[in-house]
Amino acid sequence: HTETKKWLGEAHFYLEQIELFQKLIHRKTPYNNVEEQINRDIDLNLSTMADKIHKDTLKRLMEHESSIIHLITSEQNNVCDQEFRESHNFIYHQITDLKDAIKRLKKLVHRFMLQKKFGESPYDCMIAG
Repeated sequence: HTETKKWLGEAHFYLEQIELFQKLIHRKTPYNNVEEQINRDIDLNLSTMADKIHKDTLKRLMEHESSIIHLITSEQNNVCDQEFRESHNFIYHQITDLKDAIKRLKKLVHRFMLQKKFGESPYDCMIAG
C-alpha cells in the first residue's frame, strides 16, 4: 500500500516536471528551422510521455490501489493474493521503465536548452561563459 502511494506521488511529480519542461522549451526561440523542428519533436515526446502516464501508469496504479483495499478488507486473501503479486510486480517494472524514460527526456531537454545554436555543443557555451 505504501509503495503504491509512493508510485502515485512519483507519477504526479513526473507530470509536473513534464509541464515545466514544456514551458521551458516553448520559451526558447528557435535559431533556425532545424532547431524549430527539434523543439516540436521534444514537445511531442513530452506530450506523449504525459499521455502515457495519465492513461497507463496512473490508471493502473489507481486500479492497483483499489485491489489493495479490497484485499485488506476481503476475507478471501489467498484467492487474489497471487494475482495481486503479479500485478504489483508488473507495475514495479512499469515504474522502473518510466523512471528511465523520464531521465532520458530530462537529458534531452537539458541539452536542448543549453544549446545556443543547433550543432553547437551545449557545454561549449558553459565553458565560454
